[in-house]
Amino acid sequence: MVFSSGYALVIGVGSYQNVPNLNAPLTAEDAQEVKAVLCDSRYCAYPEEQVKLLHDGSATRQAILSALDSFAQIQEGDTFLLFYSGHGEYGEDKHYYLTTHETELVNGKVKEGSGIREKELLEKLQAIKAKRTLLIFNACYSGEISPESLSAAEEVSGQRSLPEQAIAALLGTGQGRVVITACRETQKSYFLKNASMTFFGKALSEGLRGEGIENRRGYVSVFDLYQAVFETVSGEVQRRFGEYGLAQEPELTVQKGIGAMAVALHRGKSPGGELTDQEGLGTLSGEARKAAKEIEPAQSQKALQQILSGEFNFAVGGDIQNVEIVKGNKHEGDIINAEGAKGIVNRPSGPVNMDFGNKTTVHGDYAGRDINKNVYTNAFSSSNASTPTISLEEVDAQLKQKIELARQKGQDDLVEDLAPLDAALQSALNAESSGRLDRKQAKLGEAKRILQSLIRTYPDLQGIATLFQQLR
Repeated sequence: MVFSSGYALVIGVGSYQNVPNLNAPLTAEDAQEVKAVLCDSRYCAYPEEQVKLLHDGSATRQAILSALDSFAQIQEGDTFLLFYSGHGEYGEDKHYYLTTHETELVNGKVKEGSGIREKELLEKLQAIKAKRTLLIFNACYSGEISPESLSAAEEVSGQRSLPEQAIAALLGTGQGRVVITACRETQKSYFLKNASMTFFGKALSEGLRGEGIENRRGYVSVFDLYQAVFETVSGEVQRRFGEYGLAQEPELTVQKGIGAMAVALHRGKSPGGELTDQEGLGTLSGEARKAAKEIEPAQSQKALQQILSGEFNFAVGGDIQNVEIVKGNKHEGDIINAEGAKGIVNRPSGPVNMDFGNKTTVHGDYAGRDINKNVYTNAFSSSNASTPTISLEEVDAQLKQKIELARQKGQDDLVEDLAPLDAALQSALNAESSGRLDRKQAKLGEAKRILQSLIRTYPDLQGIATLFQQLR
């Protein structure tokens, strides 16, 4: 049998001609394996001429854009799969980029025009008519890890998974869009020293081969695929590195109301009819169901238009309700036209401390309404777009404030759970003051691992995690 309606673009940016320290050969290995299983008649059975593979030197900006253009001719009834394995990072223009073979960095940020900017990706996907579209991104790599080198691995920076606003916008590019990322936005995608593939790439390949996947009328359902990938990746990372506080939980995001979707043949079998609504999102269970996110269609359309219009060029971290933004704070910013904007959003330039009196202290850029319903933003202009940094003392002060607030609210479990983080951070401070930089870095690595494990239970600690990313 042949899955004649299947089309795919598979990208693995394993080598970087201008930034060799970003080289990650496993990204190319992931891509080549995914392409192989997609085209194998014993498994997914995509026609080989309908699958385009770009890796290493062929994974250039122009080649990727041209390849996306070539899929604009496929029909609504077809299936399109995009797999990207490489580094994701914000650019010097504050937009999110998927890096390419010729990407250049300026002060750790992607040089404008040297990668695939989020807006370009969205525009190309809008032109693809397929109503069954699966977009898979493995764009947030750690360094290679082993138990004896965990501290070093955790210090690797400069790779970021797709921000929430970009994911929401991807869903707005057409009907039947599904996004799977290799990990949550605050996590890393791990791989072992001397491994042939990343944890995520290997699990994806196994799922496409039908391993642990139910046969749904001769098809692999996207939701069964995600369930298997989630369980394999999260379980393997927990088993190997859970004691060090590491976690990797692949994330699925869909529009509310999406139905079942077949993405390939199940082990080359002959199809036996269309999938039904009973074989849709409701088939997810356990932790995989908890990790899956549903977005209202209006929200995805709004995110899409904001990026395409340039109204906001920073990554939305999600609205935080019931926070009044008052005039007179020290980062008030300019009035903008942002109808409907409210709450707090994050920006890749990093956290900015904003004092809202006795109400709260917010970390991150914002767009919102003040008490007089005026709309404000503190988005940086080009004249002051440098990345803010904070000191270790400031992070420690914010953590202690968090602990004290939890104590006042009677949140004894949170106070107890934050104690090891506070101790590790205090040790880092003591090491810094005595000039023992190696010990400082080791203790910071320990603090980060503790914090990452706590975020799974206390998501509101993400504000503290953001501060860690901006330590000078």
